[in-house]
Amino acid sequence: MTPTNNRPWSFAGEPAGALEKVHTPSSAGIESICDALDIPLRQFLKTFVFHATSPIFVRWVVAVVRGDHKIDESKLSEAAQLLGVTNLRPAEESPDFRKKFAVGYVGPDAGTKLPDAALIVDPDAAQGERAWATGSNEVDYHVRNFNWFREAGDKLADPTKVLVADIIAS
Repeated sequence: MTPTNNRPWSFAGEPAGALEKVHTPSSAGIESICDALDIPLRQFLKTFVFHATSPIFVRWVVAVVRGDHKIDESKLSEAAQLLGVTNLRPAEESPDFRKKFAVGYVGPDAGTKLPDAALIVDPDAAQGERAWATGSNEVDYHVRNFNWFREAGDKLADPTKVLVADIIAS
């Protein structure tokens, strides 16, 4: 597996503005969230959480794709193996999921903030020059102007915990 499938990516880029938290209670799906934020789907980062089994200290895999893309779980599993993860399953099956994550409002930076999490980002979502909208890691809120470096910092440079790989469905 070629991790990035030769699509260019870079987390680098100046923030488009201050991180703006927006109240989005009871948003029913990504389309309604994007409508509430007045943005197209391609400007939203969708974040998925999976429970991981691994011989290393990774219990969670946080996967990020652009809002107009769908995740391919077999590609994600292959990518996770590059980080030492042997098995992935839906996070909802873990009793700790709701204790660690704001379900429905998880942001991409959750993968860098938890010591037992790894982050896998599709190249189309690993674009630092974009003004992204995404989950805020707080129930009933999303954010505008998410910036990879500002929100995740130097942790993005850790190759044992962060991987950019093709994980979208064809």
